[in-house]
Amino acid sequence: MRHDNVFLNGIGSHVPPVVAVEEAIQAGRLREADRVKIGATGVPISQTEETPPEMAVQAAEKALKNADSSPAEIGLLLFGCVWDPEHVAPAAHVHHHLGLNPEAMAFEIRQGCNGALAGMATAAWHLGSRPDAPPVLVTTADRFRAPAWDRYSARDGYLWGDAASAAVLSTREGPIRLRSTASRSMSEAEEVGRRPPISLGSPADLPGVRLRQEFHMYKRLGPQRVRSGLQSAVREVVERATGDAGTTLDGIARFLVPNMGEQWRRWALLEPLGISEAQTTWTEHGRHLGHTGLADQLLALEHLLDRGALNSGDRVVLASYAVGFTFTAAVVEIA
Repeated sequence: MRHDNVFLNGIGSHVPPVVAVEEAIQAGRLREADRVKIGATGVPISQTEETPPEMAVQAAEKALKNADSSPAEIGLLLFGCVWDPEHVAPAAHVHHHLGLNPEAMAFEIRQGCNGALAGMATAAWHLGSRPDAPPVLVTTADRFRAPAWDRYSARDGYLWGDAASAAVLSTREGPIRLRSTASRSMSEAEEVGRRPPISLGSPADLPGVRLRQEFHMYKRLGPQRVRSGLQSAVREVVERATGDAGTTLDGIARFLVPNMGEQWRRWALLEPLGISEAQTTWTEHGRHLGHTGLADQLLALEHLLDRGALNSGDRVVLASYAVGFTFTAAVVEIA
């Protein structure tokens, strides 16, 4: 879908200290062979008791400041995360602690790792619904706590890092124009993303229970069916987004994709799009953070902007997908 008058006025992040993977190897939580296979050098790990919504508040405060916007201006808040066992209404927590206007609704985006881009697409649709629509604040955050979530479980093909991101979108002209978004689903494979209920065992038992469930689901669905469907969907949303933005893959300066391990990235992202690792931010940025759930793309965009690596007129693709499965791509243009 093409967007003619939607801008990212400001983005922000909250990234805890990065812990080198060598510490996990020495502690017996990660094998050296898996480190080499994944390619990550470290992951950010929160050193406090902060929860995902509290992390999102910090990222949102920076995004609001960078956008030169006040909390009172926000008309809609969207919040997404992969996993937050401590809040029944996490979006309400973010709303409350930012001091947003009571008339601004707060919604949770339940799209897993696709949440940031799905949130941006939803924000664009909302802003296009009427010319006087107030700004939308998109927030994401995740903290992967043991034992219920093993951030070093190499079976996922990547390592999990704690982080939060945020973006203010509006119809007011800003430094980044949102040219287009495209989404699709592949719900026939939703079984792959099911999580075991707590009743199946203690928190320490859940990773093993989940692994057995996923193995049987993949076997029943057929791994090749899941793989080919995923590749096709990734390619489709990116091609639709670039087409709606009036460009092609050859006209894209950088591709900001999930920070998955090298094998996952190759077959699920690079091969379907026909792009090289050098066109992403993996080598210079992503491999030092691991997969941060929903925040990968906005963190990468912030990284490029902070280092002056993008020029006026550059078009950038942000792409993501999540179990369920859902897929979203966005094309932004630097002013």
